[in-house]
Amino acid sequence: AQDPMVVAGRCLLAVNAGSGTVSSFSIDSASSISLVGTYATGEVYPMPISVAEKDGLVYVLNAAGSGSIQGFTLSNGCDMSPIGDLIELDQGGAVSPTDPPSGLATPTEVGFTPDG
Repeated sequence: AQDPMVVAGRCLLAVNAGSGTVSSFSIDSASSISLVGTYATGEVYPMPISVAEKDGLVYVLNAAGSGSIQGFTLSNGCDMSPIGDLIELDQGGAVSPTDPPSGLATPTEVGFTPDG
């Protein structure tokens, strides 16, 4: 299953496939969140579909092209900063606005192993 949203401490992270971004929110209370920032996850039409966080490291999986991963650090205040360059995957698929992902030839989820 894809994880388009994840809670990390007092932060909520959500991918926005339509705009090629990931948004970070501060969880203020059980009924209130505040937008901290919105961050690009790739270059032209990246189509982020999954996000994972562990110990302040965040990775976003993009399905466009043959897939890519963008890393971020997550601060205690829910602000995110990119880590290095986009990591391109060679999955043999090609996804674009006219050729949507099939789930067979494109990556579908990013995550961490239990030991990090």
